[in-house]
Amino acid sequence: MIALLRVLLGTALLLAMPAAAAEIHVAPDGSGDVATIQDALAMAGGADVIVLADGVFIGPGNHSFDLAARDVSIRSANGDPALCVIELDGHRGFVQEHEFHLALDGVTMRNGSHSLGGAVACTGAGVTITRCVFENNGGAEAGAVYANRSGHVARNEIEDCVFANNRGTATAAL
Repeated sequence: MIALLRVLLGTALLLAMPAAAAEIHVAPDGSGDVATIQDALAMAGGADVIVLADGVFIGPGNHSFDLAARDVSIRSANGDPALCVIELDGHRGFVQEHEFHLALDGVTMRNGSHSLGGAVACTGAGVTITRCVFENNGGAEAGAVYANRSGHVARNEIEDCVFANNRGTATAAL
């Protein structure tokens, strides 16, 4: 009886422990843990990190990203945005409309188009964008990144990024 109670108590403790964050690897040729960035987003939990291999991500599943209602962290494997490119090919990039956070590190996003920001559009969400390049994106509000956290406690942080040839009605970059 005591042994059974120990097993039940141990099982209850394991179930109560938070799961460790996982890394989900994505390669442009589909050879990672999943085939596309959207597949990784569908699989990821709030603490997971999506790691992008070197190369150019293009085509279905690699634009018009659905972030759903959760925190999302995406980074390039080596941190060099010149080697990790998300080619949006006239489609929108990341859109987050919930009170969650998007972290993006070490990628280039180019040729995106959205009514708010061509590469990133966050309303009610916070963003942390580090070591990224935004090229040739367009939006009505901001060419590359639109981030509006008005009325919320969290703040937006954009550091060590390059903005080139973006176009927007209100502003070209942010």
